[in-house]
Amino acid sequence: MFTKLIDNVDKTLRHAIEVEEKVDLKEVVNFEDVSARIKNILGELRDNPIRNELPVIYHLDVGAMYPNIILTNRLQPSAMVDESVCAACDFNKPEAKCQRSMEWTWRGEISEFDFSTILTMEMNTKLARSFSFIFCSACITE
Repeated sequence: MFTKLIDNVDKTLRHAIEVEEKVDLKEVVNFEDVSARIKNILGELRDNPIRNELPVIYHLDVGAMYPNIILTNRLQPSAMVDESVCAACDFNKPEAKCQRSMEWTWRGEISEFDFSTILTMEMNTKLARSFSFIFCSACITE
């Protein structure tokens, strides 16, 4: 699997640059450096599949961000497009059932914090992380 990924790095980068970003490859000054760095990282992952790094986990509450219609129709964020994407689609026909106009409402909250609150939250996060590390270490040693 990693061999195939490593072999396709140049092709994938070219596609991302030329097709997706619409930039001429001649304008990219560090293509070889980026390609070599990606291949090196994939090679390390292939050679050492058991990792010791602590993962960075981001939680995204999708239910709070999108209306229930998204979940009901099993739509993913990548399925939400604007009219310019629909115009370029091969399946764009008047009888197409993929085009649904939906009314969107804001369901988010904005909270303003002062610097002391941010420092307190940062300290609480560090403290919780160190306690969980101590707890996990104790579980492993027993």
